Amino acid sequence: MYWWSLHNSLLPEPRINNRMALIEEHSRLYETEHPLDVAIWLICLAITCLQLPSDFDYTALDSIPPAKELVSRIVEEIHHVLSVEEAIGTLKGIECAVVFAQLQKFIGRPKRGWLTLRRAISYAELMNLQSSRRALKQLQAQPDPSDLEVELHEYKAKLWDQCCGIDRMLSIILCMPSTARNYNCPPSIDPNARDSETRYSVWRAGVFADRIVARDQMSDGQEAWAETQDIMKQLAQIESEWPADWNTVDFRTTYDLKTSAVVLHQSGHSFIVLRCNLPYLFKAEQDPTTYHINATSCLQSCRIILRHYFALRTRLASGAFLSRTCDIHAFTASIILILHRDQQSSGFMPTTDSALLENAKTAMRSAPTGLGQALTTRMVVALNAVQQCLDGDTAAPEKVRLRVPVLGPVTIWRSEPGNGRLDVNGALRPEFEVGDAGWVSEGGGIAFDFDALDDDWFLQDGC
Repeated sequence: MYWWSLHNSLLPEPRINNRMALIEEHSRLYETEHPLDVAIWLICLAITCLQLPSDFDYTALDSIPPAKELVSRIVEEIHHVLSVEEAIGTLKGIECAVVFAQLQKFIGRPKRGWLTLRRAISYAELMNLQSSRRALKQLQAQPDPSDLEVELHEYKAKLWDQCCGIDRMLSIILCMPSTARNYNCPPSIDPNARDSETRYSVWRAGVFADRIVARDQMSDGQEAWAETQDIMKQLAQIESEWPADWNTVDFRTTYDLKTSAVVLHQSGHSFIVLRCNLPYLFKAEQDPTTYHINATSCLQSCRIILRHYFALRTRLASGAFLSRTCDIHAFTASIILILHRDQQSSGFMPTTDSALLENAKTAMRSAPTGLGQALTTRMVVALNAVQQCLDGDTAAPEKVRLRVPVLGPVTIWRSEPGNGRLDVNGALRPEFEVGDAGWVSEGGGIAFDFDALDDDWFLQDGC
């Protein structure tokens, strides 16, 4: 249950949060005929099975199929249940959607989890769950409140916190606006308590993610630039407030629950910095005076992400690596570093960046067999293809087309003789395009698509 516990250190705990609770809840299922009670239990069972070691002997579980098959069946059934308005439009339906969104994030389908949760929060707001915490305080202030009413309002308030917690996490992952934008920091997270630093940081990071999404929609370039500078100033202030031991935590050889959560948080923070500065990274070559700091900050964030990724991926306890988000962030950071290798002198990457990239590929290859290996294997193949294309390998494809999270569709090629720009050594410099439109693979090219919403293979390997 290591990864489930790690997840709970960052987000509000669900009702079923460990193996004993799963067993105890199973005995209560005989007393209920409500299908959503069974649905919630099945989702938690799927999450538990995903955390079994990669070498687990499934013959000991005669009635339970392997995780890959079981999770696929559960996801299909729960998706069908939650598509019914009468189901998701209830308190139990909202609770089911919250846990289902967490499962979708775990198996590499955060977009589908986000879409499901978006519907659930809409129903929650129609039920006025956002006022449950205030209503609970008013009820508790009464002389002799009903125990049943207090219990119901506590359930509603906690359910709303769970909705908003996973909503914030998914908005950070997907760079999409959070559904519950006016959500205040829940009382269960004390910013001054040492044991809730990471949870508070995740909540606060969601605020910046929303601001970046809003910044991207601004039509006034000067207004967007001013907002970017303000966001970066506040992000720098947050970093300055981190405990001193956070700066060395990713150099340790072993990790416990707390230190792992810290590294995940730091990596997530770096991704927000990357996301904030990314638009100006592409403008820096035309106007280095104005955008040099933003470009440098973006590339440095990529390096931090890869350093943290290597530490987590290669040293954590064995079992399902539930946070595919780290895999995807590492892939995005790797592509950005490859595309922005030292263009002032030669086409080759700095030694430190090359080492980070090779370490990232080593970490991707370390994925347990059958648990995320298909995703990370494709990532390594894609990174190798891009490098070979840009290095002018005679066996490399002329063009590489891929869809990268945050960047979107990317086409990479080496210019034809006579048409390309030359570096100081006279070698043709690599070029690339980043666009919002879809792409079609052409002859002589090679294509990779990492769109979690459209590709079923994100689910096929279990985690």
